[in-house]
Amino acid sequence: MSVDRGVIRNNLVDVCGGSPKKAEILKAVRKSKSYKDVAKQIKADSTYCSSALNEMATLGLVEPAGRRGVFRQTLAVRKMDIDVEMRKAGRKVPATAPDDSSLRIVKVLDVEGSLDILDVDPEIIRDCFPLRKPFRTHAGEAYLTLENVIRRELGLPDTTYGVDVAGAAKDRGVFKRTVQSETGGLIQLYNSAFLWYRNIFHHKKDEISKEEALKVIFHADYLIKLFRKQKELNGV
Repeated sequence: MSVDRGVIRNNLVDVCGGSPKKAEILKAVRKSKSYKDVAKQIKADSTYCSSALNEMATLGLVEPAGRRGVFRQTLAVRKMDIDVEMRKAGRKVPATAPDDSSLRIVKVLDVEGSLDILDVDPEIIRDCFPLRKPFRTHAGEAYLTLENVIRRELGLPDTTYGVDVAGAAKDRGVFKRTVQSETGGLIQLYNSAFLWYRNIFHHKKDEISKEEALKVIFHADYLIKLFRKQKELNGV
């Protein structure tokens, strides 16, 4: 596949021209390197580095290199001198780049490539990713995973499922809170997760978008973490 060097050059200038820190990030991956190693090298926030590298990947500046979260410059970029290209475009290349890693990241370009940063449960990652059509099957799988986690960690028999799993957690004191209404809220939260999310994706074949599937899956991930937090809090 031919690469339009002019397009790559323009993308490089657009991305790095207004952000010296991004220029440092791009320079750091001339050879394969993880976003975490890049963050350590240039003393920047790792989440910022991951987001910047994912952005660069969509623009043909870097490419994945083996393991998740590892990047390297594309061949077209390796053939360029980044500082020279910036000067040609009339952009300043400061000797020391100011730290702009605290800037708010407003766009996540590769959610699936950032699951480790988002601390998504390993079972959710294994069961639900990578996302492929029909997306509803992955969304439903997330709540089956939630059910299995609760059943396994409470030592419940395989014949216990759905709202009965939530009921067993309630009986064991997992959802106990000092404020009674909070206890009731937790019980309803888990009952509704099984009655709605788990059932709707197993009873019907209505397709959902990738974006909706991601939100539903992340909700299941949150419920797994909340269950474990409550279990530890109440000594169950």
